Amino acid sequence: AVWTSWAPLAGADVIVRATGVEAASWDLSRWWLPMWMTGALVALVLLARDVARLVRLARSAEPLVDPRCTELCQACARQLGLSRAPALFVSRRAVMPMTWGVRRPRVLLPVTALGWPADRVRAVLAHELGHIARADWPVHLFAQLACLVYWFHPLFWATARALARETELAADDEALGVGLEAGQYATDMVEIVRASRLEISPRAPVVAMARAQHLERRIAALLQPNANRAPVSRRVAIITAAISLVAVLPLAAVTAGGAIDV
Repeated sequence: AVWTSWAPLAGADVIVRATGVEAASWDLSRWWLPMWMTGALVALVLLARDVARLVRLARSAEPLVDPRCTELCQACARQLGLSRAPALFVSRRAVMPMTWGVRRPRVLLPVTALGWPADRVRAVLAHELGHIARADWPVHLFAQLACLVYWFHPLFWATARALARETELAADDEALGVGLEAGQYATDMVEIVRASRLEISPRAPVVAMARAQHLERRIAALLQPNANRAPVSRRVAIITAAISLVAVLPLAAVTAGGAIDV
């Protein structure tokens, strides 16, 4: 809009002078909700695709009835303080060892696990049962849902990636805590990654044992001789979670408020 002033002069009917220019404003508050819904829908579709892939993989899997694997699983469950051992399944596809579920957790292994040495089977089961003992699967799922809501915020995606990396490191510590040797455990992990031809999406609703992008850092952590691998106490975990919640909620409120007030 242009603000003008005029004054009559001799010999002219009207003279118009421009005194100011006002730019047309683009009201972002009218568009932020459709934009957010579009991004959230895309993230939801990608998550649904990964869920569908997991469902197909789980349906094609078969129960693992090998007595050796069953006994090793029960022994690891006792060492990690689990009330019962999870259900074991095998897949004929070259999958990464993975786990999911809360009330009835499941562990999925490649069919080649039937020919693994006992130490490798024990290492894999100790790692996956470490995830179950720490309740990492619901935490992973919650992180994916948070990224779905705050898809526009890079901090949430970076936090989800860091969380996935740290849960793997923690499960490695749980595995070493049952008496595994770090060097052999690292070797087994590398061999498992090499043999797996089915890449697991970071958004997949599972906790996989060894993603290639985390491998180098995990091996470096495993080979540190003086690393503190003691489990975190419940009190420290609650305090840390409370501090994180206090830090994240104001950030989310400011972000939402800023989007509405624009």
